[in-house]
Amino acid sequence: MKIDRQLNKAIFTPSQLFFLGCWYNMTNISSLDSYRVKTINPLNAIEEMSKMFNISISNNSDIEMVYSEAKHVLTSDPLLKLEHRFQETIIYLIEHLKKPAAEKKFQKNCTLTNSLLREAKHYVHENYINLCFDFFHNALVENAELSDQIKKDISLVTNNFLSLLINSGSSIDTLFNYYINILKNNKKNGSSPNFQSRLKLLKRIVTNNDNEYEIIFRLEFHNKELIDAFPNEIAEIRFLSDVSDVRSGTSFIDKILTSKYPTLKFAKLKLKAKDERHAGALAYEKIYSVIDLIRFEYISKPITILDEFICISTDENHKFRLLEVDKILQHPSSSLTEGRFEDFTSMVSKLVDNPQIPQNDKDQIFSAFKFYRIGGDTNINENRIINWWVAIEHLSQSNSSGSAIGEKVINTLLPVMCINYFRKHFEYLRRELADLEFEHNGQNIKIDEKSSLELYEILMQDFFLDHLKSHYTDEYFLIFKVEEIKSLLSSGKSINKAITDHKDRLKKQIYRIYRARCDIVHSNSAVISLSLLCSNLEFYLKQTLSFILKEIVEKPTLNSIEEILLRTNLTFGQLMETLNKEDFDKFKSLLK
Repeated sequence: MKIDRQLNKAIFTPSQLFFLGCWYNMTNISSLDSYRVKTINPLNAIEEMSKMFNISISNNSDIEMVYSEAKHVLTSDPLLKLEHRFQETIIYLIEHLKKPAAEKKFQKNCTLTNSLLREAKHYVHENYINLCFDFFHNALVENAELSDQIKKDISLVTNNFLSLLINSGSSIDTLFNYYINILKNNKKNGSSPNFQSRLKLLKRIVTNNDNEYEIIFRLEFHNKELIDAFPNEIAEIRFLSDVSDVRSGTSFIDKILTSKYPTLKFAKLKLKAKDERHAGALAYEKIYSVIDLIRFEYISKPITILDEFICISTDENHKFRLLEVDKILQHPSSSLTEGRFEDFTSMVSKLVDNPQIPQNDKDQIFSAFKFYRIGGDTNINENRIINWWVAIEHLSQSNSSGSAIGEKVINTLLPVMCINYFRKHFEYLRRELADLEFEHNGQNIKIDEKSSLELYEILMQDFFLDHLKSHYTDEYFLIFKVEEIKSLLSSGKSINKAITDHKDRLKKQIYRIYRARCDIVHSNSAVISLSLLCSNLEFYLKQTLSFILKEIVEKPTLNSIEEILLRTNLTFGQLMETLNKEDFDKFKSLLK
């Protein structure tokens, strides 16, 4: 729940401020994964379900998992629930699959199932974006009410809207720029357009057809002989030593265009895309693929594609732009300080020097680090997901609970991610509320000085919300999320349910990542929202690696990864059992 401290709140209504808070958090690359835009939306839920009903390798368990999630998405969406024609199709589909779902025996390649899915997909594809804008107009322009239900509806619709745009090719950076330059910004002359005008401009941009762009990347070769022998054009990509005939009128862009040195070439191509960043990503992948093919047979030394690219569009107001290819979405925990780096290197040193840990286990950990680095060094999402999955496979080798690799990975990740679920929320909350300081019963309370356990105990007191609302006036999304967390923490059973729900979501997402990895490796078919899947996978991998290292350092009696995983699973079981009995001791101990 990040706060945009530059936002001029005075010109927006409460419902508009809540919507802006949703958009800002869902598209901000430094948001916690729990608050960022989700992978699944009504359109790709149908696409994923359709795929599972028709591919040969899917089994009943796979189909049931995807079907149950898609069913929830399609029947709970506040816009689609009001669309009679769509709901009629979904009701037919659910009724048709009622018996197979109950028995977990689905018929694949079924004509009726495929017919209903095609109709549902067509309806969502043709209507959902317009339905979203109609909803935004009614909820944010026409009505001033901001009830709890309207907050939930705005949050869910905004997430589905953004998720659908990402799945259609928009990058999360582009969506964040829509927030900065359209939704919150004033005009250059200082005037403030009304919110209806902002929504109209946004609709015009996101519903436009693909535009044509010319993209220029720089390539670094490792010797001049290689440059001299390199072809001038491959697959409509022109490879040039000089592009000084192109002029932008902007000094820092022209400096790049006129740069010359012996090992530099420019790659120049035209293509159609949703926006500039989407064009850059498509161009990067095409250039990367061509270079891979050439290097396979003729070139042994690497050719580096620099991250920056110049985009030339037909928009006369912004004809030339200098951008970077999209990086992996970062998580708040990935920010590095000198103290954290020292702690990390100390843990690695203790792992290396620990004689009790078998060399085979050390090799598994070091292999996981190696494949994490290889994945992190590439800008191609397919390469990231393959290498990071391999890294997790190495960590999961010692897990004796499960035979198939997907099952081993699930059983490795779930306990680690679940016992740390609320800790990550409190750590994030402490960072975002670092400036919150207040007096209570004669005591000065500074949030950024509190541990996770202390913050939990403060959050459960009624006075905390009063001070929060007083300090963060008009931060409706922040207050909504804090109240949501407090509600989840209201009893042991509610905490248990929150963790169980998180576990179910995690399981579905990890299997989705596994299917994406298999699609890339075995069939090269399109993968839904790959950038979001990569971000999630990186987070799971880093959390698990860090957890294993920490356990080795803090519990010197442990002498294998298998022991760590077994003990973690035991801890998770104890946590859930004690929470069900309204015993909070184990829960609190995990926050220390």
